[in-house]
Amino acid sequence: MQISKNWTFRTPAVYVLPSYFASVFLASFGRGAFYFGSAWVLVEEGYGAAAVAYFFAIVSASELISSPLAGWAADLWDRRWLSVAADILRAAIVFGLAWPSALDPRLLTYVAAGALVCTERLAMTASISLVPKLAGRMPLPKANSGVYVCMQAGNLLAAILGGYLLASYGFRSFCMVIASSFALSAAAMLLVHPGDEPTFVASVDRLPEPVRGARLLDVIALYAMLYGCATLINVMGASLVFEEMRGDAIVFGLIEGAWATGSILGAILIVPISRHLSLPQLGLPILGLTAIALMVTPFATLAILVALFVLLGLLYNLGRVDVEVLLQTTVPINRLGRVKGWTHAAGVFVGGLVLGCVAVAGNALRPSLSFGILGVVIVFSTGIIFIMRLRR
Repeated sequence: MQISKNWTFRTPAVYVLPSYFASVFLASFGRGAFYFGSAWVLVEEGYGAAAVAYFFAIVSASELISSPLAGWAADLWDRRWLSVAADILRAAIVFGLAWPSALDPRLLTYVAAGALVCTERLAMTASISLVPKLAGRMPLPKANSGVYVCMQAGNLLAAILGGYLLASYGFRSFCMVIASSFALSAAAMLLVHPGDEPTFVASVDRLPEPVRGARLLDVIALYAMLYGCATLINVMGASLVFEEMRGDAIVFGLIEGAWATGSILGAILIVPISRHLSLPQLGLPILGLTAIALMVTPFATLAILVALFVLLGLLYNLGRVDVEVLLQTTVPINRLGRVKGWTHAAGVFVGGLVLGCVAVAGNALRPSLSFGILGVVIVFSTGIIFIMRLRR
């Protein structure tokens, strides 16, 4: 491998990018299936929305602690090997969850979630931080679009198969499938050789420091509010289906599939949108439309709810890809992991506030009403961001 002062690498082997995308897809399937299964099992066993909120509170606390550390590790050590090691650990954790234990099922789920999240943040931060090098001459919006399409395709498959596997084969087989997906993800990442990384010349140092700082603030605010929205959907989605729509695991899978379908569309649309609009301008429209969709939720029928989740998924992933591209064009590559870690930590903090409100309200708050309340909060927050942007 020959490295110049401008971060120049050899042209990649033909299987490098397909292997990378395969790894992202398989890991996303495992991650989505684990959250899907855990949330549904807690509700089905009668623990209620509060138990699901506590589950995601543990997830958020683990993310808040591990995200900055994962970003630091991604900048310090080989990102490919960190991703491989994290996937192997995730496979072992879920494999262990499949077997009988003397622990209370709810406690076991909480412990497994905390351990899985720590390894997940390491894997995701390390893996996505490889994108600027792997993109080569491909525009960053297009490269990140490919990553998020694979990611959401994995989530979509998890939503489609999750309900079927749980209903037909039980929790043990469900866990074995998840563990296998993580193991295959690690194997695919092994084919992404560092010596095959193509050219990437970091030009972000030419950005004036005030522009870079202002852009980072906008990116962090956008990411934090989108993360808060996704957190509420993860926490209250099962209860919304089970309690208000009187649905079962198959209907829950339909709602999750609608979210994943919209997310895939959002990742695809970023490419044509980036050709006509400046990416920093997308944040406010994304947040405004997200708020409207959330505020409509309390009045939605099942059919309308499916359409709303497609829209919310589209806006969420459009914003996520926008955030990734803005970070990669604002932050030098040798500091990208740490900035990504702290950006995610800010999102987790907002998600934690959402979880705290849900936990305090408990089962007294109608699930759909919580969506409407968050929509109102996002409207006010978006107005504050707009006013601050005018004053710059």
